[in-house]
Amino acid sequence: MTSKRLPRRTVLRGLAGCALALPALEIMMGPRAQAGLVPKRYVFVYCGCSSGNNFTQLVPPQTLGAGYELNAARAPLAGAGLDAVGKPDGYRLSVDLDYDSVVDDVTIVSGLKIPWQTGDSVPLGGRVVEFHYGPSVTPVTSGMRSLSRTPTPGGTTSDQLVADAIATDPQRALGRDVLVYRVQPIDYYSSDTGASDGRISFRADADGNVKAVEPVFSPRQAYESLVLDLGDPEAAKAQLMLIKGRRSVLDLCASSAKRILSRLGKSDSVRLEQHYDEVRTLEQKLAELEASAGQCAVMPHPGDDPPFGELVTEGTDGASTETNKWSNEELRANIFTDILGMAFACDLSRVATLQLTFLKCYMNMYPVSGQLIDMHGCTHNGEGVAADAIGWGLSHFARLVAKLRGTTDLDGGSVLDNSALVFAFEGGVGYEPETVLESNSHSTENMSMLVAGGAGGLKRGHHIAMNNQAHPAQVVLSAMNAVGVETDTFGEVSGVLPELFG
Repeated sequence: MTSKRLPRRTVLRGLAGCALALPALEIMMGPRAQAGLVPKRYVFVYCGCSSGNNFTQLVPPQTLGAGYELNAARAPLAGAGLDAVGKPDGYRLSVDLDYDSVVDDVTIVSGLKIPWQTGDSVPLGGRVVEFHYGPSVTPVTSGMRSLSRTPTPGGTTSDQLVADAIATDPQRALGRDVLVYRVQPIDYYSSDTGASDGRISFRADADGNVKAVEPVFSPRQAYESLVLDLGDPEAAKAQLMLIKGRRSVLDLCASSAKRILSRLGKSDSVRLEQHYDEVRTLEQKLAELEASAGQCAVMPHPGDDPPFGELVTEGTDGASTETNKWSNEELRANIFTDILGMAFACDLSRVATLQLTFLKCYMNMYPVSGQLIDMHGCTHNGEGVAADAIGWGLSHFARLVAKLRGTTDLDGGSVLDNSALVFAFEGGVGYEPETVLESNSHSTENMSMLVAGGAGGLKRGHHIAMNNQAHPAQVVLSAMNAVGVETDTFGEVSGVLPELFG
Protein backbone atom coordinates (compact mmCIF):
# COMPACT_ATOMS: atom_id res chain seq x y z
CA MET A 1 0.00 0.00 0.00
CA THR A 2 1.23 3.48 -0.85
CA SER A 3 2.59 5.64 1.95
CA LYS A 4 0.88 8.75 0.64
CA ARG A 5 -2.16 10.00 2.55
CA LEU A 6 -5.39 11.70 1.49
CA PRO A 7 -7.56 13.78 3.84
CA ARG A 8 -10.54 11.79 5.13
CA ARG A 9 -13.08 14.20 3.57
CA THR A 10 -11.41 14.34 0.14
CA VAL A 11 -13.81 15.11 -2.69
CA LEU A 12 -13.41 15.31 -6.44
CA ARG A 13 -13.92 18.85 -7.68
CA GLY A 14 -14.45 19.81 -11.27
CA LEU A 15 -16.43 22.03 -13.60
CA ALA A 16 -19.09 24.39 -12.25
CA GLY A 17 -18.38 23.60 -8.63
CA CYS A 18 -18.87 19.85 -9.09
CA ALA A 19 -18.04 17.92 -5.92
CA LEU A 20 -18.20 14.15 -5.59
CA ALA A 21 -17.39 12.52 -2.26
CA LEU A 22 -14.94 9.62 -2.33
CA PRO A 23 -15.51 6.29 -0.59
CA ALA A 24 -13.59 5.37 2.53
CA LEU A 25 -10.15 4.28 1.27
CA GLU A 26 -7.15 2.74 2.99
CA ILE A 27 -5.02 5.69 1.91
CA MET A 28 -7.29 7.95 3.98
CA MET A 29 -7.47 5.79 7.07
CA GLY A 30 -3.86 4.84 7.79
CA PRO A 31 -2.80 2.08 10.22
CA ARG A 32 -5.93 2.32 12.39
CA ALA A 33 -8.13 0.98 9.58
CA GLN A 34 -5.82 -1.93 8.98
CA ALA A 35 -6.18 -2.82 12.66
CA GLY A 36 -9.90 -3.46 12.07
CA LEU A 37 -11.33 -0.10 13.16
CA VAL A 38 -14.01 0.13 10.49
CA PRO A 39 -17.34 1.94 10.85
CA LYS A 40 -20.56 0.19 11.82
CA ARG A 41 -23.80 0.90 9.98
CA TYR A 42 -27.44 0.61 11.03
CA VAL A 43 -30.64 0.61 8.95
CA PHE A 44 -34.27 0.39 10.09
CA VAL A 45 -36.65 -0.59 7.27
CA TYR A 46 -40.45 -0.46 7.62
CA CYS A 47 -43.33 -1.70 5.45
CA GLY A 48 -46.97 -0.77 6.18
CA CYS A 49 -48.58 -4.19 6.04
CA SER A 50 -48.96 -7.15 8.37
CA SER A 51 -46.96 -10.35 8.13
CA GLY A 52 -49.87 -12.51 6.99
CA ASN A 53 -53.56 -12.42 6.11
CA ASN A 54 -56.39 -12.59 8.64
CA PHE A 55 -55.84 -16.26 9.38
CA THR A 56 -52.33 -17.30 8.29
CA GLN A 57 -48.82 -16.20 9.17
CA LEU A 58 -46.78 -16.02 5.96
CA VAL A 59 -43.36 -14.80 7.10
CA PRO A 60 -42.31 -17.50 9.64
CA PRO A 61 -40.84 -20.67 8.08
CA GLN A 62 -42.00 -24.07 9.25
CA THR A 63 -38.47 -25.08 10.22
CA LEU A 64 -36.24 -23.61 12.92
CA GLY A 65 -32.55 -22.79 12.71
CA ALA A 66 -30.49 -22.45 9.54
CA GLY A 67 -31.59 -23.36 6.03
CA TYR A 68 -35.24 -22.29 6.26
CA GLU A 69 -37.52 -23.03 3.31
CA LEU A 70 -39.13 -20.53 0.94
CA ASN A 71 -42.78 -19.76 0.33
CA ALA A 72 -44.49 -17.15 -1.85
CA ALA A 73 -43.95 -14.38 0.72
CA ARG A 74 -40.31 -15.20 1.51
CA ALA A 75 -39.34 -16.09 -2.06
CA PRO A 76 -37.83 -12.67 -2.91
CA LEU A 77 -35.05 -13.42 -0.42
CA ALA A 78 -33.77 -15.85 -3.08
CA GLY A 79 -33.36 -12.96 -5.53
CA ALA A 80 -32.34 -13.64 -9.11
CA GLY A 81 -31.68 -17.28 -8.17
CA LEU A 82 -35.38 -17.87 -7.53
CA ASP A 83 -35.85 -19.79 -10.81
CA ALA A 84 -33.01 -22.12 -9.90
CA VAL A 85 -34.65 -23.14 -6.62
CA GLY A 86 -38.16 -23.09 -8.04
CA LYS A 87 -40.90 -20.55 -7.44
CA PRO A 88 -43.12 -21.55 -4.52
CA ASP A 89 -46.85 -21.89 -5.06
CA GLY A 90 -48.58 -18.53 -5.08
CA TYR A 91 -45.52 -16.49 -6.09
CA ARG A 92 -46.63 -13.71 -8.46
CA LEU A 93 -44.35 -10.67 -8.16
CA SER A 94 -43.54 -9.24 -11.57
CA VAL A 95 -40.65 -7.06 -10.37
CA ASP A 96 -37.10 -7.70 -11.53
CA LEU A 97 -35.11 -9.32 -8.70
CA ASP A 98 -31.69 -8.06 -9.81
CA TYR A 99 -29.71 -9.43 -6.86
CA ASP A 100 -28.47 -12.80 -5.68
CA SER A 101 -29.97 -14.82 -2.83
CA VAL A 102 -29.65 -13.42 0.68
CA VAL A 103 -31.33 -16.33 2.47
CA ASP A 104 -28.07 -17.19 4.21
CA ASP A 105 -27.67 -13.57 5.35
CA VAL A 106 -31.17 -12.85 6.68
CA THR A 107 -32.49 -14.12 10.01
CA ILE A 108 -36.25 -14.26 10.58
CA VAL A 109 -37.50 -13.69 14.13
CA SER A 110 -41.11 -14.79 14.63
CA GLY A 111 -43.49 -14.96 17.58
CA LEU A 112 -43.00 -11.39 18.79
CA LYS A 113 -45.74 -9.63 20.73
CA ILE A 114 -46.67 -6.06 21.69
CA PRO A 115 -49.01 -6.18 24.71
CA TRP A 116 -52.19 -4.09 24.62
CA GLN A 117 -54.34 -2.04 26.90
CA THR A 118 -56.56 -3.77 29.46
CA GLY A 119 -59.05 -1.52 31.20
CA ASP A 120 -57.44 1.89 31.68
CA SER A 121 -53.89 0.57 31.77
CA VAL A 122 -51.44 0.43 28.86
CA PRO A 123 -48.45 -1.77 29.76
CA LEU A 124 -44.85 -0.66 29.30
CA GLY A 125 -43.96 -0.86 25.63
CA GLY A 126 -47.61 -1.64 24.90
CA ARG A 127 -50.40 -0.06 22.89
CA VAL A 128 -53.97 1.11 23.05
CA VAL A 129 -56.48 -1.35 21.62
CA GLU A 130 -56.79 0.63 18.37
CA PHE A 131 -54.45 -0.71 15.71
CA HIS A 132 -53.81 1.63 12.79
CA TYR A 133 -51.90 4.93 12.44
CA GLY A 134 -49.31 4.39 15.12
CA PRO A 135 -50.28 2.26 18.11
CA SER A 136 -48.62 -0.82 16.63
CA VAL A 137 -45.62 1.05 15.26
CA THR A 138 -44.37 3.35 18.00
CA PRO A 139 -43.50 0.54 20.45
CA VAL A 140 -41.26 -0.97 17.74
CA THR A 141 -39.57 2.25 16.61
CA SER A 142 -39.07 3.78 20.09
CA GLY A 143 -39.70 1.05 22.67
CA MET A 144 -42.34 3.34 24.21
CA ARG A 145 -46.03 2.61 24.78
CA SER A 146 -48.59 4.25 22.52
CA LEU A 147 -51.34 6.04 24.43
CA SER A 148 -53.45 7.20 21.49
CA ARG A 149 -54.14 6.62 17.82
CA THR A 150 -51.07 8.57 16.71
CA PRO A 151 -47.66 7.59 15.37
CA THR A 152 -45.83 10.11 17.56
CA PRO A 153 -43.92 8.07 20.15
CA GLY A 154 -43.10 9.07 23.71
CA GLY A 155 -39.37 8.99 23.05
CA THR A 156 -36.51 8.95 20.57
CA THR A 157 -36.47 6.29 17.85
CA SER A 158 -33.69 3.77 17.36
CA ASP A 159 -32.10 5.42 14.33
CA GLN A 160 -31.54 8.67 16.23
CA LEU A 161 -30.13 6.85 19.27
CA VAL A 162 -27.72 4.87 17.12
CA ALA A 163 -26.58 8.03 15.34
CA ASP A 164 -25.78 9.60 18.71
CA ALA A 165 -23.40 6.70 19.29
CA ILE A 166 -21.74 6.13 15.92
CA ALA A 167 -22.19 9.17 13.63
CA THR A 168 -19.12 11.31 12.98
CA ASP A 169 -18.88 15.05 13.65
CA PRO A 170 -18.72 15.88 9.91
CA GLN A 171 -21.85 13.80 9.31
CA ARG A 172 -23.67 15.68 12.07
CA ALA A 173 -22.47 19.05 10.76
CA LEU A 174 -23.81 18.24 7.29
CA GLY A 175 -27.11 16.84 8.59
CA ARG A 176 -26.17 13.33 7.50
CA ASP A 177 -26.04 11.68 10.90
CA VAL A 178 -29.28 9.90 9.94
CA LEU A 179 -30.61 9.52 6.41
CA VAL A 180 -34.39 9.44 6.70
CA TYR A 181 -36.02 8.32 3.45
CA ARG A 182 -39.55 7.33 2.45
CA VAL A 183 -40.28 5.52 -0.80
CA GLN A 184 -44.04 6.10 -1.08
CA PRO A 185 -44.34 9.85 -1.70
CA ILE A 186 -48.03 10.38 -0.99
CA ASP A 187 -50.64 9.01 1.39
CA TYR A 188 -53.18 7.58 -1.05
CA TYR A 189 -55.86 7.77 1.63
CA SER A 190 -55.50 11.47 2.38
CA SER A 191 -53.56 12.76 -0.68
CA ASP A 192 -51.04 14.25 1.77
CA THR A 193 -47.26 14.01 1.32
CA GLY A 194 -46.56 14.94 4.94
CA ALA A 195 -49.27 12.97 6.69
CA SER A 196 -48.42 11.86 10.22
CA ASP A 197 -48.47 8.21 9.19
CA GLY A 198 -45.61 8.94 6.81
CA ARG A 199 -43.08 9.58 9.60
CA ILE A 200 -41.33 6.98 11.72
CA SER A 201 -38.15 8.81 12.82
CA PHE A 202 -38.47 10.95 15.97
CA ARG A 203 -36.19 12.76 18.39
CA ALA A 204 -36.91 14.03 21.91
CA ASP A 205 -35.33 17.36 22.91
CA ALA A 206 -33.85 18.23 26.29
CA ASP A 207 -37.32 19.04 27.63
CA GLY A 208 -38.75 15.71 26.47
CA ASN A 209 -40.69 17.17 23.56
CA VAL A 210 -40.77 14.62 20.74
CA LYS A 211 -40.65 15.87 17.18
CA ALA A 212 -40.71 14.04 13.86
CA VAL A 213 -37.74 14.05 11.52
CA GLU A 214 -39.20 14.78 8.11
CA PRO A 215 -38.34 12.08 5.55
CA VAL A 216 -36.98 12.78 2.10
CA PHE A 217 -39.28 11.15 -0.47
CA SER A 218 -37.65 12.52 -3.64
CA PRO A 219 -34.88 10.27 -4.96
CA ARG A 220 -33.34 13.20 -6.79
CA GLN A 221 -33.21 15.34 -3.67
CA ALA A 222 -31.66 12.51 -1.71
CA TYR A 223 -29.06 11.99 -4.42
CA GLU A 224 -28.15 15.64 -4.81
CA SER A 225 -27.82 16.21 -1.08
CA LEU A 226 -25.18 13.48 -0.90
CA VAL A 227 -23.33 13.85 -4.18
CA LEU A 228 -23.44 17.50 -5.14
CA ASP A 229 -21.96 20.50 -3.40
CA LEU A 230 -24.74 23.09 -3.53
CA GLY A 231 -23.26 25.48 -0.99
CA ASP A 232 -22.39 28.13 -3.58
CA PRO A 233 -25.64 29.25 -5.25
CA GLU A 234 -23.93 30.39 -8.47
CA ALA A 235 -21.85 27.24 -8.76
CA ALA A 236 -24.94 25.17 -7.98
CA LYS A 237 -26.92 26.92 -10.69
CA ALA A 238 -24.22 26.33 -13.29
CA GLN A 239 -23.75 22.76 -12.16
CA LEU A 240 -27.44 21.94 -12.39
CA MET A 241 -27.62 23.45 -15.87
CA LEU A 242 -24.79 21.21 -17.01
CA ILE A 243 -26.38 18.12 -15.53
CA LYS A 244 -29.70 19.02 -17.15
CA GLY A 245 -27.74 18.89 -20.39
CA ARG A 246 -26.91 15.28 -19.51
CA ARG A 247 -23.34 15.97 -18.42
CA SER A 248 -22.47 13.26 -15.91
CA VAL A 249 -21.21 14.19 -12.44
CA LEU A 250 -18.29 11.85 -13.12
CA ASP A 251 -17.56 13.59 -16.43
CA LEU A 252 -17.61 16.98 -14.72
CA CYS A 253 -15.07 15.71 -12.19
CA ALA A 254 -12.97 13.73 -14.68
CA SER A 255 -9.70 15.62 -14.31
CA SER A 256 -9.86 15.50 -10.52
CA ALA A 257 -10.66 11.79 -10.64
CA LYS A 258 -7.66 11.10 -12.84
CA ARG A 259 -5.33 12.86 -10.38
CA ILE A 260 -6.75 10.90 -7.43
CA LEU A 261 -6.42 7.54 -9.20
CA SER A 262 -2.76 8.20 -9.95
CA ARG A 263 -2.04 8.38 -6.22
CA LEU A 264 -3.76 5.17 -5.16
CA GLY A 265 -2.56 1.62 -4.65
CA LYS A 266 -4.20 -1.34 -6.36
CA SER A 267 -6.87 -2.11 -3.74
CA ASP A 268 -7.93 1.53 -3.41
CA SER A 269 -8.06 1.90 -7.20
CA VAL A 270 -10.43 -1.06 -7.44
CA ARG A 271 -12.62 0.37 -4.64
CA LEU A 272 -12.76 3.83 -6.24
CA GLU A 273 -13.62 2.37 -9.65
CA GLN A 274 -16.45 0.45 -7.95
CA HIS A 275 -17.64 3.74 -6.43
CA TYR A 276 -17.63 5.38 -9.87
CA ASP A 277 -19.71 2.49 -11.22
CA GLU A 278 -22.23 2.97 -8.39
CA VAL A 279 -22.55 6.69 -9.17
CA ARG A 280 -22.91 6.01 -12.90
CA THR A 281 -25.67 3.47 -12.19
CA LEU A 282 -27.48 6.01 -10.02
CA GLU A 283 -27.31 8.59 -12.79
CA GLN A 284 -28.75 6.11 -15.27
CA LYS A 285 -31.58 5.15 -12.90
CA LEU A 286 -32.41 8.81 -12.26
CA ALA A 287 -32.56 9.39 -16.01
CA GLU A 288 -34.91 6.39 -16.29
CA LEU A 289 -37.11 7.79 -13.54
CA GLU A 290 -37.27 11.16 -15.29
CA ALA A 291 -38.18 9.51 -18.57
CA SER A 292 -41.00 7.50 -17.00
CA ALA A 293 -42.33 10.36 -14.89
CA GLY A 294 -42.02 13.14 -17.43
CA GLN A 295 -41.99 15.93 -14.83
CA CYS A 296 -38.92 15.04 -12.81
CA ALA A 297 -36.06 17.49 -13.26
CA VAL A 298 -32.79 18.06 -11.47
CA MET A 299 -33.59 20.81 -9.02
CA PRO A 300 -31.95 22.06 -5.80
CA HIS A 301 -35.14 21.90 -3.74
CA PRO A 302 -37.22 18.97 -2.42
CA GLY A 303 -40.58 19.55 -4.13
CA ASP A 304 -39.63 18.53 -7.64
CA ASP A 305 -40.27 14.81 -7.83
CA PRO A 306 -42.10 12.34 -10.13
CA PRO A 307 -45.87 12.74 -10.46
CA PHE A 308 -47.99 11.16 -7.79
CA GLY A 309 -50.40 8.36 -8.49
CA GLU A 310 -54.02 9.32 -9.07
CA LEU A 311 -56.45 8.80 -6.19
CA VAL A 312 -59.68 6.94 -6.91
CA THR A 313 -61.91 8.51 -4.28
CA GLU A 314 -60.51 9.90 -1.07
CA GLY A 315 -60.95 7.33 1.67
CA THR A 316 -61.75 4.48 -0.73
CA ASP A 317 -60.18 1.08 -0.19
CA GLY A 318 -59.00 -0.92 -3.17
CA ALA A 319 -57.43 -0.12 -6.53
CA SER A 320 -59.98 0.17 -9.32
CA THR A 321 -57.54 0.75 -12.20
CA GLU A 322 -54.10 -0.51 -13.17
CA THR A 323 -52.39 2.84 -12.65
CA ASN A 324 -54.08 4.78 -9.86
CA LYS A 325 -52.40 4.97 -6.44
CA TRP A 326 -49.01 4.22 -8.00
CA SER A 327 -46.07 6.65 -8.13
CA ASN A 328 -43.51 4.22 -9.53
CA GLU A 329 -42.59 3.06 -6.03
CA GLU A 330 -40.67 0.11 -7.46
CA LEU A 331 -38.15 2.34 -9.21
CA ARG A 332 -38.08 4.81 -6.32
CA ALA A 333 -37.21 2.03 -3.88
CA ASN A 334 -34.44 0.75 -6.13
CA ILE A 335 -32.88 4.20 -6.29
CA PHE A 336 -33.10 4.73 -2.54
CA THR A 337 -31.36 1.41 -1.87
CA ASP A 338 -28.67 2.40 -4.36
CA ILE A 339 -28.24 5.73 -2.59
CA LEU A 340 -27.94 4.03 0.80
CA GLY A 341 -25.36 1.64 -0.58
CA MET A 342 -23.30 4.52 -1.88
CA ALA A 343 -23.73 6.56 1.31
CA PHE A 344 -22.39 3.72 3.44
CA ALA A 345 -19.57 2.92 1.03
CA CYS A 346 -18.49 6.58 1.06
CA ASP A 347 -19.02 6.91 4.82
CA LEU A 348 -21.27 9.88 4.12
CA SER A 349 -23.61 8.44 6.74
CA ARG A 350 -23.74 5.37 8.96
CA VAL A 351 -27.40 5.34 9.98
CA ALA A 352 -30.61 5.31 7.95
CA THR A 353 -34.34 4.79 8.18
CA LEU A 354 -36.02 3.56 5.01
CA GLN A 355 -39.80 3.76 5.24
CA LEU A 356 -41.07 1.86 2.21
CA THR A 357 -44.71 2.89 2.65
CA PHE A 358 -47.05 4.87 4.83
CA LEU A 359 -48.67 3.17 7.78
CA LYS A 360 -51.85 1.37 6.62
CA CYS A 361 -50.56 1.54 3.06
CA TYR A 362 -52.97 2.02 0.15
CA MET A 363 -50.39 1.64 -2.63
CA ASN A 364 -51.70 -0.06 -5.78
CA MET A 365 -50.39 -3.62 -6.03
CA TYR A 366 -51.35 -4.15 -9.68
CA PRO A 367 -47.94 -3.11 -11.12
CA VAL A 368 -46.32 -5.56 -8.68
CA SER A 369 -48.63 -8.57 -8.78
CA GLY A 370 -51.20 -8.02 -11.53
CA GLN A 371 -54.04 -7.89 -8.97
CA LEU A 372 -56.50 -4.99 -8.67
CA ILE A 373 -56.00 -4.48 -4.96
CA ASP A 374 -54.06 -2.13 -2.71
CA MET A 375 -51.52 -3.17 -0.08
CA HIS A 376 -53.88 -2.68 2.83
CA GLY A 377 -56.48 -4.89 1.20
CA CYS A 378 -53.91 -7.61 0.57
CA THR A 379 -53.60 -8.66 4.20
CA HIS A 380 -57.38 -8.92 4.61
CA ASN A 381 -57.77 -11.31 1.70
CA GLY A 382 -56.28 -14.57 0.41
CA GLU A 383 -52.77 -15.83 1.02
CA GLY A 384 -51.71 -15.03 -2.55
CA VAL A 385 -52.34 -11.29 -2.39
CA ALA A 386 -51.03 -11.11 1.18
CA ALA A 387 -47.83 -12.74 -0.05
CA ASP A 388 -47.64 -10.09 -2.81
CA ALA A 389 -47.59 -7.27 -0.25
CA ILE A 390 -45.07 -8.99 2.01
CA GLY A 391 -42.87 -10.11 -0.87
CA TRP A 392 -42.67 -6.64 -2.37
CA GLY A 393 -41.36 -5.18 0.89
CA LEU A 394 -38.92 -8.03 1.42
CA SER A 395 -37.59 -7.69 -2.13
CA HIS A 396 -36.25 -4.21 -1.40
CA PHE A 397 -34.85 -5.21 1.97
CA ALA A 398 -33.10 -8.12 0.25
CA ARG A 399 -31.78 -5.84 -2.48
CA LEU A 400 -30.20 -3.54 0.09
CA VAL A 401 -28.71 -6.51 1.95
CA ALA A 402 -27.22 -7.84 -1.30
CA LYS A 403 -25.81 -4.43 -2.20
CA LEU A 404 -24.05 -4.05 1.15
CA ARG A 405 -22.79 -7.62 0.94
CA GLY A 406 -21.30 -6.88 -2.48
CA THR A 407 -19.38 -3.81 -1.27
CA THR A 408 -15.89 -4.41 0.09
CA ASP A 409 -15.15 -2.72 3.40
CA LEU A 410 -11.84 -1.43 4.80
CA ASP A 411 -11.11 -4.67 6.62
CA GLY A 412 -11.42 -6.75 3.45
CA GLY A 413 -14.86 -8.06 4.37
CA SER A 414 -18.14 -6.59 3.19
CA VAL A 415 -20.04 -3.55 4.40
CA LEU A 416 -22.78 -6.01 5.42
CA ASP A 417 -20.32 -7.73 7.76
CA ASN A 418 -20.12 -4.48 9.73
CA SER A 419 -23.82 -3.59 9.60
CA ALA A 420 -27.10 -4.37 11.34
CA LEU A 421 -30.33 -4.06 9.37
CA VAL A 422 -33.83 -4.53 10.78
CA PHE A 423 -37.06 -4.98 8.81
CA ALA A 424 -40.39 -4.38 10.58
CA PHE A 425 -44.04 -4.91 9.61
CA GLU A 426 -47.03 -2.96 10.89
CA GLY A 427 -48.67 -6.00 12.45
CA GLY A 428 -48.75 -9.75 12.87
CA VAL A 429 -51.57 -12.33 12.89
CA GLY A 430 -53.52 -13.29 15.99
CA TYR A 431 -55.96 -12.01 18.59
CA GLU A 432 -57.29 -8.54 17.85
CA PRO A 433 -58.69 -6.79 20.96
CA GLU A 434 -60.38 -3.86 19.20
CA THR A 435 -63.13 -5.98 17.64
CA VAL A 436 -62.42 -9.13 19.70
CA LEU A 437 -61.47 -11.33 16.77
CA GLU A 438 -59.50 -14.48 17.50
CA SER A 439 -57.48 -14.23 14.29
CA ASN A 440 -56.83 -11.04 12.36
CA SER A 441 -54.01 -9.12 10.70
CA HIS A 442 -54.86 -6.13 12.93
CA SER A 443 -52.97 -7.89 15.68
CA THR A 444 -49.70 -7.46 17.53
CA GLU A 445 -49.41 -11.14 18.36
CA ASN A 446 -47.14 -13.38 16.27
CA MET A 447 -45.29 -10.44 14.78
CA SER A 448 -42.23 -11.15 12.63
CA MET A 449 -39.08 -9.15 11.95
CA LEU A 450 -36.01 -9.72 9.79
CA VAL A 451 -32.42 -9.01 10.78
CA ALA A 452 -29.39 -8.93 8.48
CA GLY A 453 -25.71 -8.14 8.86
CA GLY A 454 -22.79 -9.43 10.86
CA ALA A 455 -22.06 -6.54 13.21
CA GLY A 456 -21.49 -7.59 16.80
CA GLY A 457 -21.71 -11.28 15.96
CA LEU A 458 -25.32 -11.26 14.74
CA LYS A 459 -26.55 -14.68 13.67
CA ARG A 460 -27.30 -15.00 9.96
CA GLY A 461 -29.67 -17.12 7.92
CA HIS A 462 -31.71 -18.59 10.79
CA HIS A 463 -35.34 -18.78 11.83
CA ILE A 464 -35.77 -17.96 15.52
CA ALA A 465 -39.21 -18.47 17.10
CA MET A 466 -39.96 -16.51 20.30
CA ASN A 467 -43.51 -17.89 20.83
CA ASN A 468 -44.96 -14.51 21.87
CA GLN A 469 -42.46 -14.31 24.74
CA ALA A 470 -40.42 -11.39 23.35
CA HIS A 471 -41.14 -7.80 22.29
CA PRO A 472 -40.25 -6.49 18.80
CA ALA A 473 -38.28 -3.68 20.46
CA GLN A 474 -35.94 -6.33 21.86
CA VAL A 475 -34.97 -7.22 18.29
CA VAL A 476 -34.29 -3.54 17.62
CA LEU A 477 -32.31 -3.23 20.86
CA SER A 478 -30.22 -6.25 19.89
CA ALA A 479 -29.35 -4.64 16.55
CA MET A 480 -28.50 -1.39 18.32
CA ASN A 481 -26.15 -3.27 20.64
CA ALA A 482 -24.57 -4.96 17.63
CA VAL A 483 -23.42 -1.63 16.18
CA GLY A 484 -22.11 -0.22 19.45
CA VAL A 485 -25.01 1.25 21.46
CA GLU A 486 -24.17 0.05 24.96
CA THR A 487 -27.50 -0.17 26.76
CA ASP A 488 -29.85 -2.88 27.96
CA THR A 489 -32.92 -0.66 27.69
CA PHE A 490 -34.72 0.81 24.69
CA GLY A 491 -37.51 3.14 25.73
CA GLU A 492 -39.59 1.11 28.19
CA VAL A 493 -38.40 -2.28 26.93
CA SER A 494 -35.35 -4.06 28.33
CA GLY A 495 -33.25 -7.04 27.36
CA VAL A 496 -31.40 -8.02 24.20
CA LEU A 497 -32.19 -11.39 22.63
CA PRO A 498 -29.19 -13.73 23.03
CA GLU A 499 -30.79 -15.99 20.41
CA LEU A 500 -29.79 -13.40 17.79
CA PHE A 501 -26.07 -13.76 18.46
CA GLY A 502 -23.52 -16.48 18.00
